[in-house]
Amino acid sequence: MASPRIWQHAIVLTGALLLTPLSPDGSRSAWGQAASSVPALSPVAASWLEKWQLEASEARATRAKTEVGLTGFNRLVPAAALDRRLREGVTELMKSDVPPTERGQVLRVMFAVISAVDRENTEILRANLPATGWFVDTAIASDAWLIAQHSSDRELQKEVLGRLERTARAGAFNGWEYARLYDRLEMFQGRPQRYGSQARCISGTWSFGEVPSEQEVERQRAVIGWTESLEQTKMRLNIGAPC
Repeated sequence: MASPRIWQHAIVLTGALLLTPLSPDGSRSAWGQAASSVPALSPVAASWLEKWQLEASEARATRAKTEVGLTGFNRLVPAAALDRRLREGVTELMKSDVPPTERGQVLRVMFAVISAVDRENTEILRANLPATGWFVDTAIASDAWLIAQHSSDRELQKEVLGRLERTARAGAFNGWEYARLYDRLEMFQGRPQRYGSQARCISGTWSFGEVPSEQEVERQRAVIGWTESLEQTKMRLNIGAPC
């Protein structure tokens, strides 16, 4: 069974990767050395992980090539694309033939790689935040939000949330994305979610943890223009199902 937070953020580990990805020049890269060794995997799991690591390394090299010549907030586009591609691997793992008993071990290695990319992307976002307010271009704004959502820099997340709140309440930003960042920060600080947007594996079951009443959740969602009902969210996130 995966730990309660393995799905929510990168796990900080020490040591070396079981299979360390290579930099574009073939050298061992620092970004792939953030995870601890894991117990020996079965041939199926080891083969799947090796393939993912190779794809992850290639995707990171693609980000580096794509951002050549890009300046300012345009650098957020390839950064967010890499974020999405790496996390697609988690969904692919859940659908793979890797034995369920080994998926937690594989995820630990994957998230060590993902966390290193998140740190790189955080620096790109921090260097390109608008002087005030938020990004005007909706596509860039969504890419910037994604990077902030997955950052381990809580101060940056708080800053971004503050910039988003006014635009979200004015209907000028995706309320669902605002809710997810708000709830994630609340979750990390041990407080109840306001919008019911973050699923966690708790005692073997997917759960929101502590949330207000359904009526209050729906009221708060209406304020920011999030039209998905709590029941729809429960179905989408498999709340109540085994994990």
